[in-house]
This record gives sequence, structure tokens and C-alpha cells, in this order.
Amino acid sequence: MGAAAATWKAFTPEQRNAFTARVAQEKGQYEREITAWKQLKKSLQKPPTAYGLFIRQRWDEIRRAGGTHRDVAQVGQAASRDWATMAAEDKRLFYDARRHMMTKYREHIGQLGNGGTIQQNWMTQAFEETELYRVQQEQATRAARAAVAEAEEIDESDDDDDDVDFLVA
Repeated sequence: MGAAAATWKAFTPEQRNAFTARVAQEKGQYEREITAWKQLKKSLQKPPTAYGLFIRQRWDEIRRAGGTHRDVAQVGQAASRDWATMAAEDKRLFYDARRHMMTKYREHIGQLGNGGTIQQNWMTQAFEETELYRVQQEQATRAARAAVAEAEEIDESDDDDDDVDFLVA
């Protein structure tokens, strides 16, 4: 048996409790410091590039359409081709969003350097202030309305009353 183990066995229960309480206290402090560090690390994350914003939008569209991540290579290649052939005016939304998010990032970093507090969702808030976000929300709203209209059309075309036959018997 090692010297540390022998010393621990020689302690009285009161002495052991003192060490155990101190370990619990230091563990709690350690966990608080780790949580604060993770929050700081997340808040220091740079915003995605314009191309990164474009790719995120593509994946969101695929998820809404019921797609999966199985065909990552195909989707990535198609998105890359789409970006390369996209008109400069269409890319402007993504570049403007990136520029705005970088401005907010620099402000956030400056605030932290001056003793400011960590803002948990500064990047989300910055993105929601962009024209790109507004356009994406409008597109999502139109798509949802179209899906509802399509569902209503399907429901109206099912007028053969076969779904209430069990009530007649």
C-alpha cells in the first residue's frame, strides 16, 4: 500500500469528512469555471463566411424538404456549383449578412476586452438583424402557406365519403 493510502486509512472519520467537504467545494468551483469558460469560448466564435451562410441555408432547405445528411457529398457539390454560378446581386445578401455579423462580433469582443459581460446569443441576434434573415423568413412563410394550401386541396378532393362508412352500419 502506498504512503498516501496509508495516511488516508489512518485518518479519523472527522478528518476524512473535512477533506471530502473541501473536495466537493473545489469541484463545484471547478464546474462553475468550466461552464464560464465554455460560454466565453462559444461567445468568441467568429460568424460563418458568406459561403458558410449559403451552405447553412441549403441544409435548412434540405431538412425542411425531408432530406437527410446521407448525401452530403452530392449536396455539397450541387451547392458549390450553385454558389459559383450565382449572380453577384444574389450573393450580396450573404456578404452583407457576414459583414453585419462581423461588425457585431468586433463590438462583442471589444466589450469583453473592456470588462463587459458575455452575451450568449449575440450571433443569432446579429443574424436576425440582416436582410438575408428577413428574406429567408419570407421564403419559409411562403413555403408553409403553399404546403397548407396543397394539404387543403388534397383534403377537398377526397369527397368520396369512404371515411364515414363505419357510421352508417
